[in-house]
Amino acid sequence: MSAEFYIRFESFERYQNNQKSIASYLSSLPCFIEQNNRNEFWLLGLEDRKLPKRWEFDMRLFFKKRFILLEISGHPDSVSKDLMKFLNWLRERTSILVQDEDGEPFGW
Repeated sequence: MSAEFYIRFESFERYQNNQKSIASYLSSLPCFIEQNNRNEFWLLGLEDRKLPKRWEFDMRLFFKKRFILLEISGHPDSVSKDLMKFLNWLRERTSILVQDEDGEPFGW
């Protein structure tokens, strides 16, 4: 079972105008493994990648029109660190709000 979160941007225009740089940053993270299309990014923990029956990803990020949907299936330390790096990188550039699936602010 996965958990979903929403990364919402105070400035819709800033999000729209900077999707290429956001995608580039996501692709540079150590846990990045795949980009299925230009709007979907996969992260897989560095821990135990070679184990049989390992999930294909621990986290997926989907670029939606007004927000980024964050789907978390696993919480290895390396993925959690990459997520915090990503959120901090975004906050250095713009104001964001992370919400849980009920729309409540989440403490990230």
